[in-house]
Amino acid sequence: MNDEMESKTYQPIPAPRTGEGNAWILTFLVFLIWFFMRISGQAIPWSVTLFLIFLVIAAALISLNNWVERRTTIQIDSQGIRFKNGLRKVSLNWDAIDNVWVKPAVWGNRVRVSGRGGQFDFHTLGEVKYKGVVKAQTGFAEGEELIRLIVLNSGLSIAEDLGNTLSYTRKN
Repeated sequence: MNDEMESKTYQPIPAPRTGEGNAWILTFLVFLIWFFMRISGQAIPWSVTLFLIFLVIAAALISLNNWVERRTTIQIDSQGIRFKNGLRKVSLNWDAIDNVWVKPAVWGNRVRVSGRGGQFDFHTLGEVKYKGVVKAQTGFAEGEELIRLIVLNSGLSIAEDLGNTLSYTRKN
């Protein structure tokens, strides 16, 4: 580990907000149908009400996910690593990190860093493609660099290579 390591902060590439906008537009349109049925005195099928509730919850969860993602940072320095987003904070000194787990996900790799004091997950760079053309990127562009820095600075080594899943742990 480098005692003179400069502090560096990483942020993920935010996912496009078009999905969030579409979810809220659809929710609003179904609400208008529900509302006009209600004020016109028509009987509202329970399926319309249930669908509206589902859309409100889905749109709210998409918005929450986007909000959290835009507040996510990972900071690395000579002391350790700090992860924070809109909901939680985790600080781990290098010697407190016990495990790093890397598994392929739909877009990029899912990485879990755990140790004495907590755990957090992040995704490496993923590309959303349509007909072979990249339409969007998401996750940490420097995700592979982050994995390398965490593993090297915390003194971990490969414990298991399960084909497409890697597990790094501390050798005692």
